Amino acid sequence: MRIGVVTHYWLPHRGGVEVMAYEQTRRLSERGHDVHVVTSAIGGDAGIELWPAAHGRVVVERRPATDVLGVRGVPWPIPSPQLVRAWSQLAARCDVLLVHGSTYAHSPVVVAEARRRGTPVLLLQSNPHVDYPGIVDRVESAVDHTLGRWCCRRADQVASISQHTARHVARISPRSRHESVVYIGVDHERFRPPTAVERAAHRAHLAFDSTTVLTVRRLVERNGVEWAMRTWIDHDLDAHGTFVVVGDGPQRRDLERLARGHQILLLGAVDDETLVHAFGAADIFTMPTRSGEGFGLAAAEAMACGLPVVASDGGALREVIADGTTGRVLPVDDATGYAEALQQLMQDDELRRAWGRAGRERIEARFTWDRSVDELETLLLRLAATRRTAGAPYAPDHRSAPSRRMSA
Repeated sequence: MRIGVVTHYWLPHRGGVEVMAYEQTRRLSERGHDVHVVTSAIGGDAGIELWPAAHGRVVVERRPATDVLGVRGVPWPIPSPQLVRAWSQLAARCDVLLVHGSTYAHSPVVVAEARRRGTPVLLLQSNPHVDYPGIVDRVESAVDHTLGRWCCRRADQVASISQHTARHVARISPRSRHESVVYIGVDHERFRPPTAVERAAHRAHLAFDSTTVLTVRRLVERNGVEWAMRTWIDHDLDAHGTFVVVGDGPQRRDLERLARGHQILLLGAVDDETLVHAFGAADIFTMPTRSGEGFGLAAAEAMACGLPVVASDGGALREVIADGTTGRVLPVDDATGYAEALQQLMQDDELRRAWGRAGRERIEARFTWDRSVDELETLLLRLAATRRTAGAPYAPDHRSAPSRRMSA
């Protein structure tokens, strides 16, 4: 099967959708499918990447875009003509298209061209509504109910990565062909509970010497890091441990000023190896999202590492975390409950261990990539069988950009 994948960002640009699209592509190719990804070059170099063809072939085509909105916390790249052209050409080269998101610039272009050519489309929705401040929120709502509805109704099928996100699709497009929730997964071999020796090494590497509460977040308002830090300070949690923040974004300078004089450490953006160190060295994970959490991949990765999670209910996190069994899920504005949950876990080693074990078991039972891609592959195969016209196989033009291999 020839699968076209369209997404707004791609690794090394860091985010849940980027990790999801990468893992889906890698694992579908390992099952023998040819996958052609078209994405923006934001975070990487424009050009064509060819992955090793041990099973199916992978082509990653990255074309220029402008990220003027992304640097302000709105992940919506503005495409170049080259990127629009690549979107338009993809339907002719594939048996089925996997389109990430209904309201990005790529969504109407790809969906419209696919309908013209008879190429079936699975639209995979990751984002529910995000409560942005002021005019941005009204614009987002208008786009959801116009562009988002248009794309959902014209896709051959719409799937969502959580029930929370599925309810958003039902609100904006009640007559779309929404039949499936495909939970995303966790690389539970890479993200796993450390041994005692490994944990000591992780803590030594990062110089952690107290009970550590970790969050991994892009530093934008909706992700709640500022709120969590203020709650930490207001409830004097410095006396019980250290709050460590991994991630970067437009709020970073303000958060660094807020952290001064407190047991709060901002590490900034880190590489994959340091991320594993951080998970292995931490005692507790927190995900204080204010709004728009479509799944909660970082929380799931933390659970896979055996960490209890304290989170808000600003999205789908109640579907990932079992409240009272693998962590706590609290109302968005419950600062007192949030601080008390953190303090309880910082003071109770046995509770941390029990909830951490339960979290690992929950990931293994419900949220593995094998299970997720099984469901995704089934949907794509079913749709590919409905294709009305055959497309031409793809032969990349190496003159337009140097090919190079991506390291896994």
